[in-house]
Amino acid sequence: MILSWEGQSLCSRRDPMKESLDWLASQKVNPQAALVLGAGAGFHLKVLLEKFDSLSILVIDHRQILLDQISNSSPRIETLCVSNEIEMWWSDQVIEKIQKNASIHLFGPAFQTHRELYLDLSRSLRGQTSLGFNERAQLYHFSASWAQTPLEFQIKSLMDAKIQTEDLALLKCLRVLRELVE
Repeated sequence: MILSWEGQSLCSRRDPMKESLDWLASQKVNPQAALVLGAGAGFHLKVLLEKFDSLSILVIDHRQILLDQISNSSPRIETLCVSNEIEMWWSDQVIEKIQKNASIHLFGPAFQTHRELYLDLSRSLRGQTSLGFNERAQLYHFSASWAQTPLEFQIKSLMDAKIQTEDLALLKCLRVLRELVE
């Protein structure tokens, strides 16, 4: 079990189960579907599964090795490795969970070294942020071909259809986001 990453603890070293129970007590969980940002050591996922018998969880993290660690722990856990918002929105898994009104949860200890990425993913899932692709790619130091298009917009503006672009990949993403907003 991986308990730390890049010198940062992924969970409490003293009592990870208590930390997970405390975290869960502060969450409002849809008992059918949840998106969890941050794989951590997986204790928080175990607590979620134990409390909610029919809960289906999609865990999003930027570290495939952590996702591999938890992917076989339960058939009710799916995983998605992403390094930016666009990768997240391209995922059918994310779209499916959003359509099921999945609750969205951040597990802070799991992502201390990439805090801004996870906060941005959370805000994006909640429709609370504009997607400034160039700025985010530079901030996270991830190379991304989509960062060449200087496009910023509010998700709510998708309803107004004010966004115009010739980029076919971006058009597909906009179509999916527009469907979600509707």
